[in-house]
Amino acid sequence: MKITNHNFKNYGNLISIKNKRFKNINNGYAKNFYDLAKIDIKKAKGTPKLSIFKVKARKFPFKIELMERHPISSQLFFPLDKHKFLVVVSNSKLNPHPDTLRSFIVPENCGINYKAGVWHYPLIAKKNSLFLVFDRKGSKKNLEIFKYKKENIKLSYE
Repeated sequence: MKITNHNFKNYGNLISIKNKRFKNINNGYAKNFYDLAKIDIKKAKGTPKLSIFKVKARKFPFKIELMERHPISSQLFFPLDKHKFLVVVSNSKLNPHPDTLRSFIVPENCGINYKAGVWHYPLIAKKNSLFLVFDRKGSKKNLEIFKYKKENIKLSYE
């Protein structure tokens, strides 16, 4: 499914400058598109963590064998390469049942920010890619993983 701000709002927000407010800065040589994501990292004395992930291309179809979530913070992914990518999410409060999984194609020059506690599959790219990742650093554990045992969940990408 093509991602929009509306159909992704339960999982987080789409990050794009299309139709967004901006301020002209640097004597008109730059535009500042501001407040593009609802960053949530402060719980349990969290601090900002900025990373770059080098992501290997996936071969499709592939099996969804697990989902993960970050219960106390949001997590933002923005591609540094001009590539589309795919996200798989679930709004389940407990375990992400296969019937609750939703997939979205994120267009070029856009990123996503998952809300705290949203189940998601790790990054899915068709091409080797670099992603800027913004999330939480802190002493409290902020990663839960759910592994599927018998389900045969396959994902394709056209």
